[in-house]
Amino acid sequence: MDISALPSDVREAAHIDANGEVSWPDEKAASAIEALTAAGHRVLGLDIRFYVADGTFYEIPWSRSDADAAEADASALEALSRIDDLERPEDAVERRVLVTWE
Repeated sequence: MDISALPSDVREAAHIDANGEVSWPDEKAASAIEALTAAGHRVLGLDIRFYVADGTFYEIPWSRSDADAAEADASALEALSRIDDLERPEDAVERRVLVTWE
């Protein structure tokens, strides 16, 4: 996914996997969602990833939206506000938010 139109702080915080998926540390995810919407994208969904020391992760589907960009943005931000409802696995060393957009 192309993140070149996003602000530099959002780009620098992004983690791009070899398959092109893009995730952000949970504390930067709201900025990423807002920047994607401002750049004209529609957020389709969020998945929460808990990474363990060896780089593998647990992935939990967290939100999905078929709405227009503004409503999808609001839906994603609302879902993100509930991220602490998830129980962190004992072996997790990092939590990231995978954002899917078009």
